[in-house]
Amino acid sequence: TDSTGCQASASLTIDIPNISIQLQGVQVANGGTQDFGTQAAGTPFVFPVDLINNGNKDLVISAIVEVPTLATSNKPSTPLTVAALGTESYDVTFDSAVAGNAQIVITVASNDPDTPLYTVTAILEFT
Repeated sequence: TDSTGCQASASLTIDIPNISIQLQGVQVANGGTQDFGTQAAGTPFVFPVDLINNGNKDLVISAIVEVPTLATSNKPSTPLTVAALGTESYDVTFDSAVAGNAQIVITVASNDPDTPLYTVTAILEFT
């Protein structure tokens, strides 16, 4: 309110895509790791990967690169468009008949101007 009693307000909407990634429903920061603990060898462990667009403009994913150890996935083909405020999901499976460490590093390239490459790691120990 100014001295004449007039009020002013303003809002600003920035129309950009904004990526985030959840592994089994847990938000993982860019460069972060999700440790799923331990699992009995011979018992597969499946978890969803959620590619989330928190922005007000379509997120265009140009590549999903995975470096797996004892892991497989059904990642979608690219390019992939995630609508504004939308989510696309796929599953990763860790599977080993013997004790050892499973890991997958997932790097997503997109048109997010702040985070054009978003990388997360998931790990699990088979006992």
